[in-house]
Amino acid sequence: MGVTERRKERMKEKREEFEEDRSEIAEERKWIAEIRDKIARQREQIGRYRGVIARSKDSTSQSEILELPMPEGLLVRRMNEREKELGLVEWRINLYEGYLNRKEVRLKRQELKVNLEEEEMNQRDKALEPELKELNQRMDDVNQLKEDIRSMKEQVRALKEINRQNSAQIIGYSPDGGLFRYAPAPEHFNARKLNPVASAEWETRWEPSSFPYLCIEKFNASCVICQGDFAEPLQTLGECSASTEVAEEAPELLRQLPCRHVFHRVCIDDMLQNSSRSCPVCRRRVDKEFIQHVYASEDMSDEDGSWENIP
Repeated sequence: MGVTERRKERMKEKREEFEEDRSEIAEERKWIAEIRDKIARQREQIGRYRGVIARSKDSTSQSEILELPMPEGLLVRRMNEREKELGLVEWRINLYEGYLNRKEVRLKRQELKVNLEEEEMNQRDKALEPELKELNQRMDDVNQLKEDIRSMKEQVRALKEINRQNSAQIIGYSPDGGLFRYAPAPEHFNARKLNPVASAEWETRWEPSSFPYLCIEKFNASCVICQGDFAEPLQTLGECSASTEVAEEAPELLRQLPCRHVFHRVCIDDMLQNSSRSCPVCRRRVDKEFIQHVYASEDMSDEDGSWENIP
């Protein structure tokens, strides 16, 4: 609830309080009128008794005196006391009526103040109506944008699920099943991803290979399983010093896991098949689908069903 709605609700409550106060004042005035009527009837009766007593002094007839409720002296004394009581009651009634008049005036002032405040608020709302309309339009745009973001998140989640189920399409791996060769990373190397595939320009600096090269810093170019360094390829720039014997030697291939850590192919294959399916560096779990795809692409024999029964 906004500020304007709260103020309108408060004004509505005040108006209800004003109506209750008016009803209370009307009831009190009705009660005062009844008391004044009773006082008038009692004074009328006292006046009638005094008239009877006055006429009895000038008349020889005793018939009216016999109608008096008590002896003349006692009646006069009682009437004087009653007139004093009626005067005191009337004085108190006048005081209370004055209090009601002041309360009614105060109520009118408060109602006038509420009316002025409501009129000012209506004028302010009328002046702010274009801005409120624009703000509502912006809120609608924001809600629509949230819906679009939610839809995009669902699409991304669906794509991630597809990639998880079809790990053979992981970006950054060679079609040979994740087999690479090591290439020293250039100086001041700053890659966005760990152990990225070497660019075409950088790959031409090294001897030709049927497997893509990975740019790995020299301090990190070793297998954590066997503690052996990766075989560094020969450079092709400048005078080529590669002999026939060296070229015929097949370098030890590397395998890159989905977490992008690199190991000797022989080391990591033996570990994944026989001991553990977690990366030795980051302990990330290697998906079974990835392992099956990698080794199926290399046409490895599975006569004993070892790859199907990966732990």
